[in-house]
Amino acid sequence: MDSRVTIDGCEFLFKCPQKWDALETTADPGVRFCSECERSVYFAEDKEAAGRLSALGKCVALRTDRNRDRVTLGMMAAPKNERPPDPSEREE
Repeated sequence: MDSRVTIDGCEFLFKCPQKWDALETTADPGVRFCSECERSVYFAEDKEAAGRLSALGKCVALRTDRNRDRVTLGMMAAPKNERPPDPSEREE
């Protein structure tokens, strides 16, 4: 089953049900810790930053509505230009 979801033009491989404000704070105000999955979550200022973090395999938090009030957490698909090459897409 494919659990991908697109929110505000961003493709999430996994959309986390946790809330940014409920995550454990860290010394870095842009990073919180999720005790459910035991991973750090990185707040991305924009889609480009989220793409760079996703390319590194990081969980991200990103504002995903027009008013920028809703914060969506999860694992995003890295933008095509940030992804490692897929062997199945290699040109012969």
